[in-house]
Amino acid sequence: MDGCLIIQYLYWRKNRKRVETEVNIFSDVQESSEESCLITEVEENFSNHLYQNTRIKSVLISEKTKDEVIIYNPDFTKRQETKPEYGTFNTLSSSSSKVSLVNSTVTLLIVGSLMYVKDKYYQPNLSQKETFSKVISIDSNTNPLDMKIIGSLFGYICSILYTGALIPQILKNYKKRSCKGISVLFFTFSTLANLFFIFSIISESLDSIYLINNLPWLLGASEHKKVQISETDKIHLKNKSTDDFKSHSYYTEDTTEKLTNLRKLMKEYNVDAYLVPSEDENLSEYVSNTDRRRAFISGFTGSAGFAIVTLTDAALWTDGRYFLQATQQLDKNWTLMKTGLAGVPSREDWLSKVLSKHQNVAVDSKLISYHEAERLQNDLKRIGEINLIPLETNLVDLIWLKNGKPNKAHGPIVPLGLQFAGEDFHEKIARVRANNDVTGTFGIVLTGLDDIAWYEYIKSIYMIIMFKNEIILYAYKESITEETLLHLKDTVSIVDYSHIYQDFSENHKFSQKIFNVDVKLNWLLLLNIKKHNFHKDNVRSFVTVAKSIKNDVEIQGFRNCSLRDSVALVEFFGWLEKELVKKKKKNISEFAAAKKVLEFRKKQQYFRGVSYGTISSVGPNAAIIHYEPPESGGDLIDVKQLYLLDSGGQYLDGTTDVTRTLHFGTPTAFEKDCFTRVLKGHIQLDSAVFPNGTKGSSLDALARTALWQVGLDYRHGTGHGVGSYLNVHEGPQGIANKVIEEEVALQAGMTTSIEPGFYEDNKFGVRIENVAGVRKVELENNFGKVGFLGFEKFTMVPIQLKLVNKKLLTKFEIEWINNYHRECFKKVGPFLKKNSIGYSWLKKETKKL
Repeated sequence: MDGCLIIQYLYWRKNRKRVETEVNIFSDVQESSEESCLITEVEENFSNHLYQNTRIKSVLISEKTKDEVIIYNPDFTKRQETKPEYGTFNTLSSSSSKVSLVNSTVTLLIVGSLMYVKDKYYQPNLSQKETFSKVISIDSNTNPLDMKIIGSLFGYICSILYTGALIPQILKNYKKRSCKGISVLFFTFSTLANLFFIFSIISESLDSIYLINNLPWLLGASEHKKVQISETDKIHLKNKSTDDFKSHSYYTEDTTEKLTNLRKLMKEYNVDAYLVPSEDENLSEYVSNTDRRRAFISGFTGSAGFAIVTLTDAALWTDGRYFLQATQQLDKNWTLMKTGLAGVPSREDWLSKVLSKHQNVAVDSKLISYHEAERLQNDLKRIGEINLIPLETNLVDLIWLKNGKPNKAHGPIVPLGLQFAGEDFHEKIARVRANNDVTGTFGIVLTGLDDIAWYEYIKSIYMIIMFKNEIILYAYKESITEETLLHLKDTVSIVDYSHIYQDFSENHKFSQKIFNVDVKLNWLLLLNIKKHNFHKDNVRSFVTVAKSIKNDVEIQGFRNCSLRDSVALVEFFGWLEKELVKKKKKNISEFAAAKKVLEFRKKQQYFRGVSYGTISSVGPNAAIIHYEPPESGGDLIDVKQLYLLDSGGQYLDGTTDVTRTLHFGTPTAFEKDCFTRVLKGHIQLDSAVFPNGTKGSSLDALARTALWQVGLDYRHGTGHGVGSYLNVHEGPQGIANKVIEEEVALQAGMTTSIEPGFYEDNKFGVRIENVAGVRKVELENNFGKVGFLGFEKFTMVPIQLKLVNKKLLTKFEIEWINNYHRECFKKVGPFLKKNSIGYSWLKKETKKL
């Protein structure tokens, strides 16, 4: 069958106009380890024709290595004909006719006859980077099918190139008792060959029935086509069925050339392994396009990850939120390290195995914290006597600059009014200086952008140093406005950001002084300061903790912005249900839905933008925890699948983060069971009452117990702090199933998300997320006089009752749902017109359970 595919491809190249030429249809396949395989996705956009199909896969296995497979996984109907961010395309314009049918048929007959005479199959050599030769169902335990070549060949010719394409004409002619447009000889020939083909299938193996479903895809009718070839890294094949390999809207980029160039530079700099973190100089979680170095070199675009490149290997570590995404985006050059899973080595352990003693590991010292660098340096020395070297030159940048590296964008520094901050920044300065006096520190160094923004209540700041009688602000001059200068007045000295490292190296006012610094201080900055016998206080930065505890004005701001945000979401869900269910529209993509959510949010007071990239995902894509819908070519929202929307807004009076999962058709029993167990976990955590001094890690099990009871779980934290018009992910508090070194106890005034979930890989995802505030709770008793805390719900968006299995709920849980929905209707309803779509949806979804 591969011979037929190759011949037909060559025929296309000869007889059709080529629009673009960069196509490698024969993918490079490497040796794989046991129970693993190399996946190649081929996505096509067919115009309407007889054999249109949305999810067909064929698995081709080599004789040499039966673990290795290629999966052709087209998604015909949901891709738009525009070039996506990743991948290489060719476009073929049809000019075929009946002559092309005869030519290709004759060619295939000649090739097939020669193969038959030699009494052997055409089996391309794996080392020559060609496709494979035999066909097998991926979930079959039998050996590859040895079909007679003449049956395979004739069945291919007649089913695809002639009979299939002419069925509409045959039916039309039958009514008119005509033979117009059909050769009687060819028709007779094709009928006999089809019978022979069917007989061959029955006589040899029922596994070859799998082939029938794939033949229409291989060629189909002679219509306009667009092909994209992409590769992902090795994934485990064991216990996988064909349904496990679904197409998602991520594309794999070939990183071979980039890695080759990086390794050349590594040799010049005497580096044996190069570290590529995700962060920028301020060690931010979300970075600008110009700082996405790890994404550039690896092709993996998730927000969390750490890449290491040696002279022979490349590996990337990421957490459970990104396992599926990384599997799809990383190419054959990379090994995916799934952090947290058994048997996955740490970065230092892996380096100690792939490197020898006294070899050099290097990193851009501006992009790693001093805390992480010192830990890694000590571990590498201890485990393998390996050196960690700080570089001031970024090797990835040297490559990227030749490939169109984007320039740094400088947004204006924007002061925030006292009516939103609740505390004048002069008061905050006094609080910080008072803390320095208590701790005996000379000053404080802040590099975290959210810490600085809270401290001065100005946005787009880069670094700040505060002494007892002086404050120095380092910022790009392009960001300074007259409004900024007026806001800061005589309080702060502004210095251009380009002077920061030089100042720390040469400014002797730091000598013999003790500073309070946060773990976000980058390594290069610390190395420069140390030249003057600078001493650091290892206690967490006072600002980081103070920022996490909101004042009364900020808490009210959270209530207000969450209510307005909930109104926007209710309007959106009402609109979406009407479009999908009542109007039965089938052309709303994930990205289009994300744009529509933004439209509704923009109507709300004080809205300033999204708080993170909207996660609008349907079906299998929702199992990718931090999925990013592509602007073009994304999946369409299907009423037969679960739809997950994780989105948030930035408002002058607060930040929101909400996730809801809905089904616009009829959910399966398993989907309802999973959804209900996630809901039970959400209710248990939201209802928790706990003593002062409790850390989030002590509460996490409440959200997972219902899932654990049936052997399920999820690979992300249950809650994170939320900033007030700041980072949507804010520390130091959090709720997770592991103890974090810098974790602090929950305190009244803190905010957190509550977001348990469950994700069935390649099938669906469920998450229910609200933002809540930590508040004091008055109880009948007060053991040890420590005081007790609970949560206040800020988010007011109904939970879809259609997905709830009431039989799994306790009486208390049912009452919680009814009370919450009563509160949603009472608070959100007045902001909606009674005859509006949003109001109708809100009323329907808040009915008593």
